[in-house]
Amino acid sequence: MKKCFMILCFLVVGVTCAMGQSPTLNRAVRAAQKKIERKIPEGKKIAIYDIASPTIRLSLELRNDLETEFVDTGKFKIVSRADLDKVAKEMDFQYSGEVSDDAMKAMGQKVGADSIVIGEFTVIKGGYMLTVKTIDVESGELLVSYRERIPKDKGIDYLLDNTTDSASTSTGTATGTSTASTRPPRPPAPKKAYFVLGARGGIMYLFNSLNEDLFPNASSIPVIGQEYSVYFGVHGVSAPIGLVFEGNLKINSISIEDTSGNYDFSYMSLDIPVLVRLGIGGINLFAGPYMSIPLGDLKDGETNYTLSKPLGFMSSLGILGGLSVGFRLGLGYLTIQGRYMFDFNEIGVEPLQGDGDPTKLFRRHGLNATIGYEFWL
Repeated sequence: MKKCFMILCFLVVGVTCAMGQSPTLNRAVRAAQKKIERKIPEGKKIAIYDIASPTIRLSLELRNDLETEFVDTGKFKIVSRADLDKVAKEMDFQYSGEVSDDAMKAMGQKVGADSIVIGEFTVIKGGYMLTVKTIDVESGELLVSYRERIPKDKGIDYLLDNTTDSASTSTGTATGTSTASTRPPRPPAPKKAYFVLGARGGIMYLFNSLNEDLFPNASSIPVIGQEYSVYFGVHGVSAPIGLVFEGNLKINSISIEDTSGNYDFSYMSLDIPVLVRLGIGGINLFAGPYMSIPLGDLKDGETNYTLSKPLGFMSSLGILGGLSVGFRLGLGYLTIQGRYMFDFNEIGVEPLQGDGDPTKLFRRHGLNATIGYEFWL
């Protein structure tokens, strides 16, 4: 079983590297917003400027995505684009990053903002660099500085295409008049749902999960297990609340020491949860139902048993809930997850000979702690 898991892990990494996938622009913007959110007190008024970049359409895209992330939190007052345009004309400059920080700070004061958000997007060897800063309007103090290297991406290259960037933002003249602002049509919106591919492993602690007819000391036996899984899924990331659909190809290993004997059960299953996810700060809370489909036999040492399927092709339905945190590491994310799971049905095996009812063994009911690595495609 463990050899199968290692092979699957190598396949996941190999396929992902071959596809050349990278963290998306939307993810980078969201990470910048989250860092700012942690540093700025709730209720503050923020002015978000266009992020300076090689093309106007990319500057607008970055600014709009960043504004959307802030608005979705409901924690801050965001200065409208119309107010910023109006003050820019009054002060006779454009604010797409081609003026000094002091000038932008002065405009922030004019619109009553507590902080301003500015930034720059540049093309570097092998990818791009996104820099986002937050400055206190009153003191001029740099409150937050976020910088991230983003690998090459076709969607970003589209936004960097100068042949589609045929318009400019409004500019002022010496007399205070301005030309009309003509902005290019926005390209298709960035994806709001992403495919996720990863692997994780960890331990299980099961509560009173054994069949007392088979295990006399079931109520007092600590049952420790292990799980290893390769998973794929679809995650919605456009709002704090979203849906998660996953398929987990999982190896379940459970060790039992009882007066009737010692057992090392292991089996492979495909667990498919459908979860509601809530993002709070850097923590994701999730909960929802799942179904478990057995793959192959249950093994106890060298002995194989045929797993029962009381629900047609499924061995169990269940419910789970928990929390997870992720940290950027290389091209993907290191994830730490804790969850509670409860199988509605007991895991059992078919009789070795003749007809009869399946022998029920245990129920997956307990706490799981895992660590893993995943890619967002």
